[in-house]
Amino acid sequence: MNPLLAQIRGQLPNETVPFGLLFRGKVIEGKRSAYIEAARRAQAGTQKEPGNIFYRFFWDAQDPMQFVLLEAWQDFGALVAHFETPHLQKFGEEAQTLRDGPPNFEVLLDL
Repeated sequence: MNPLLAQIRGQLPNETVPFGLLFRGKVIEGKRSAYIEAARRAQAGTQKEPGNIFYRFFWDAQDPMQFVLLEAWQDFGALVAHFETPHLQKFGEEAQTLRDGPPNFEVLLDL
């Protein structure tokens, strides 16, 4: 299993609960426009996926180089399927060259 998926799964009570993810990271100086283009492609593809409740990129209002990704999934299986999509794989490759290190993330549980 993908190491990130394993970390996320370890924080869920089971694989059937709806949950959210919050990612924060920095874009490399001079790479913001390229990151926006890549993020928009990933966002458009992901929002059409079965099991996706919400998937949207934002910029921190006080730091224009810090991105925030907020996403919500119907269950863990939907996230696993998301990791196998071509648009996420392409975004993952692109983002590695545009980000200043890996993003931090939090797992959020539904009320």
